[in-house]
Amino acid sequence: MVKRLKLNEKVLRDAEPKPRVSYQIFDTDVIGFAARVQASGAHSQAA
Repeated sequence: MVKRLKLNEKVLRDAEPKPRVSYQIFDTDVIGFAARVQASGAHSQAA
């Protein structure tokens, strides 16, 4: 199941990196917009 949350600064700041795995959090309002959380803890946006 795809994780969908209303993306905002707090959600991204609180996103926990997972060891050796990157994952995406999809936005509930903008279809196809997501933030990727890297295993290193870095965050990036994808459309």
